[in-house]
Amino acid sequence: MKKHIMVMIVCCLVPIIIAGALYYFGFKTYALLAIMLLCPILHYLMMRDMHKNHGKCH
Repeated sequence: MKKHIMVMIVCCLVPIIIAGALYYFGFKTYALLAIMLLCPILHYLMMRDMHKNHGKCH
């Protein structure tokens, strides 16, 4: 359970940190693009691990 929470925290913070850094350094268009691309990609990676244990429920 702790591993799942850590993965969720990392996958949610990575796009925010990257977009914030891009915005801070003046790449405002790229910051929006980073959020739009990284969120679905990291969500897919997070959900992929969730479906490995078909018989188990939280």
